[in-house]
Amino acid sequence: MTAPTSVQRRAPDVASPHLTIDQLARLRQLLRADRDEQLAHLAEQTAAAESASTEEREIANALAVRIAELVEDLDHALARLDAGTYGSCEPCGAPIPFERLEAIPHARLCVACQQRPAGRLVS
Repeated sequence: MTAPTSVQRRAPDVASPHLTIDQLARLRQLLRADRDEQLAHLAEQTAAAESASTEEREIANALAVRIAELVEDLDHALARLDAGTYGSCEPCGAPIPFERLEAIPHARLCVACQQRPAGRLVS
């Protein structure tokens, strides 16, 4: 007996039951591609800083810091994916919709938590 073809495959992990295996694979692909792209940008900014004027060097270094932070966010998302906790809001545990993750694959927060004023704790 075979399973109906209309059944969507779900991810085996409990933390992201709202994401299918195919969605998780797509998000992993987006995260890796974005990480590779950001690492290339980081190398460009580092090279630009070496041969730049003082002002240009400061700008390049500031961009490099921001890119490095983004790479850390992407690495964190990939680690959560590997751990089976990806796709849920870090403060409240609510599922983060696939559409949000597709737009911002390294998102750590659901929309509700993202909209809270900074410093306000989730109870």
